[in-house]
Amino acid sequence: MANPIAVPGTNVPAGAGVSPGGAQGLTGATGATGAQGVAGPQGIQGPQGVAAITGFMSKTAAYTLTTADSGKYVICSGGNWTLTLPVPATGLSFSVRNDMGITGTTGTITLQPNGGTIDGLASIPLLPQQEATIISDGTNWRSFGLKREVILGTVNVSSATASGVVLLPVGYRFFVLDMTGLVGDTSGAYQTFVFSANGGATFDTTGNYREGYQYDTSATAVGYSWIGGQTFGTFSWTTDNGGESTLKIYPGTATIAATWQGSLSGYTISVTRVRNALSAGYWNGTGPANALRWNQSSGNLTSMFLTVKGVV
Repeated sequence: MANPIAVPGTNVPAGAGVSPGGAQGLTGATGATGAQGVAGPQGIQGPQGVAAITGFMSKTAAYTLTTADSGKYVICSGGNWTLTLPVPATGLSFSVRNDMGITGTTGTITLQPNGGTIDGLASIPLLPQQEATIISDGTNWRSFGLKREVILGTVNVSSATASGVVLLPVGYRFFVLDMTGLVGDTSGAYQTFVFSANGGATFDTTGNYREGYQYDTSATAVGYSWIGGQTFGTFSWTTDNGGESTLKIYPGTATIAATWQGSLSGYTISVTRVRNALSAGYWNGTGPANALRWNQSSGNLTSMFLTVKGVV
């Protein structure tokens, strides 16, 4: 005889076998949870990921930051001047940028604490195109994200141009200029350079450049020349092929000569091959060099992509 099935609410005689109970009824569905409120937008993240930016301000002359300026992004231009930080207090922060570069007015922004130190110093310079977030621990100030290698600017030559000027801001240890896609409208023309010590107001063309360069004189031979003249840097190209040129420049001081190293290459139609040259030299003038002018020896430059980098 089959065992009776236990049914809820049914009495089973003592000793009788009990079969497993039937499936339980389905649990009723839980009511839907109400939607959460939408979070408000967060503040703009600072350039170095340290503090949120609450606003922007531009300054062109000496200014003392206040506690009300905390969280602001301060854009500085207008030459050399001092940006004074307020008395240190926990939580104060400022993002500061020197917006000057390789054209126009250039200068150093000095960050000066009103109490305590900054990075352990009495003050620090903010050179053109450098930026940093400045934070107080309540006693002193620290900078975050201050780069030692900076792209100062770029130049794109896309139409006939005989010459051009770039500034070499004072304060950088050395500069690297990368020139790509060099094309001139006169075959065999070459590019030369001269320095200025007064920000490009005048340039030295009085024969104060001394340069030695090594270059291929044939497909299998190499030559060397030592030149003293009114310019430095020699490099030729044709109208059909772009050349490449890199200059590393030490700007010098009032007592130490500016120096450079060059690496140059390009296709020369007169010998129908790519020619290469290495150069090095010094400026026998009074530095530091703070501007550079490039010139075409003949005709115009029709293409050039120039990047200027500074290293602290």
